Amino acid sequence: MDTKLTLKLDKRVIDKAEKYAASQKKSLSKMIESYLKSLTDDNSSNNESEIQISPFVKSLSTGVKIPADMDYKKEYDNHLIEKKTKVFKEAVIYRKVAKKGDKAKGKLKKFKIISEISDLSEKIIEKGLASNFNDFEDYLQYHCALTANCKILSTRNAKDFKESEIPLMTAEEYLKSMRNK
Repeated sequence: MDTKLTLKLDKRVIDKAEKYAASQKKSLSKMIESYLKSLTDDNSSNNESEIQISPFVKSLSTGVKIPADMDYKKEYDNHLIEKKTKVFKEAVIYRKVAKKGDKAKGKLKKFKIISEISDLSEKIIEKGLASNFNDFEDYLQYHCALTANCKILSTRNAKDFKESEIPLMTAEEYLKSMRNK
């Protein structure tokens, strides 16, 4: 006996599912019914290798492909390192500005409105340690900007970035360009 079922789904998912069902010469209802049957059929739970679930339906059910050999602990540790490094970098900037007083802090707060702080990862630090840059901090700044796909690199020392792929501007030049827009 067939019974009507109403589902609320993202329109894009429905559109893709309808196209897929049409390409398989099946109705969307039959596809969903087959999938639900495969999940709830007592016989199929004993032998999962017999279940034929299309790649499209698998992508709906899992969302993200995660490698079987993924080291979750290492991935989480890397996430924490990146997060703490970003916080450390922000703390260094604020410490340097704090020495200059409240006026400098106010200017930095305004500057953060039109800019963002990019992540400094362990990978960038390792590359920096092996680089030919004269100044390690310059290397970190440059490669953070590259990784973040920055369109402009703000620096006081353009000579330190001779081979930069990113256009260079002093902070003053950048602010003037913003006023002209």
